[in-house]
Amino acid sequence: MAAINANCGEADEIIARADAACYAAKAAGRGCVCVAPDDKSEPAAPLAAAS
Repeated sequence: MAAINANCGEADEIIARADAACYAAKAAGRGCVCVAPDDKSEPAAPLAAAS
């Protein structure tokens, strides 16, 4: 997931951050999601999905 707001940059930057979050979630394993940080210098952090 990547937040979209007035200060998040161009469309290609948003897509790149969302793509990085997808790869991080996949690497974290089943049942995990990742949220792309607003700060481009931080990596996406995996979160365990609650069931």
